[in-house]
Amino acid sequence: MDEKNMALEVRVEQSPGVISWNFEQLKTALAEKMTTYETMVYTEESVKSAKNDLADLRKLRKTVEDRRKEIKNVCLEPYAIIEKQAKELVALIDKPIGKINEQVQEYEEDRKAKVKAEIVSYMNEKFSNLPEGIAKKLQFKIYDSRWENATATKKSWQEKIEEEAKRTEGDLGILNDVEDEFKDKAMEIYGSNLILSDALSKVNELRKQKEEILAAEQKRLEEEARKKVEEEARRKAEEEAKNAETNVADEEPVKEDAKPETP
Repeated sequence: MDEKNMALEVRVEQSPGVISWNFEQLKTALAEKMTTYETMVYTEESVKSAKNDLADLRKLRKTVEDRRKEIKNVCLEPYAIIEKQAKELVALIDKPIGKINEQVQEYEEDRKAKVKAEIVSYMNEKFSNLPEGIAKKLQFKIYDSRWENATATKKSWQEKIEEEAKRTEGDLGILNDVEDEFKDKAMEIYGSNLILSDALSKVNELRKQKEEILAAEQKRLEEEARKKVEEEARRKAEEEAKNAETNVADEEPVKEDAKPETP
């Protein structure tokens, strides 16, 4: 390692402190003492004694905890000094990191903006045969910000754009064959989400509605025709009945006046 790099190498000389205390002695004594307390049963008359024992145990516990914290602080003193110094070193390093990162970000944003412009331009070229509204909707729908990444290849997003252009042209071809009376509504549905199945579903719905209307109209016409036939038959029957009555009247003989008998 050269001298320059050695100057920037973090080297720490550490001699861990050894701390000893009468742990085993305390543990043995406490275990014996605590057994006495654990088996002790207090009565109403010895409540005062229970309170005193409780206070003594809490005092003993506090003593152990205080000593632990005291030893911990002493052990951490060297680290506190190193921590403060290390933060100063990190602050020195962060200055150029911030400036360099700012330049890198500016470069990256500029690079992405150029790639995005290239992608949009390619879309405009490939979508030129589509209606303007459909083309803009398609751009918004398929644009993938990951295409702007440095790891993305031009071939990948070009193939996707070409694929979507052909698919959409095919969809429009299918919709163009839809009956004129349903075409506008089909295009409206398709233009909202560019999903062919939704548009065709609407067309089928309109066709069914038309069939139902035509069936109802046919039924109405048939009913009118039936009533007309029945009315014509009734009228004819009445006319025939009337004519029959007239004929009967015409066929009756005319009565002559009675002549006087000859003597």
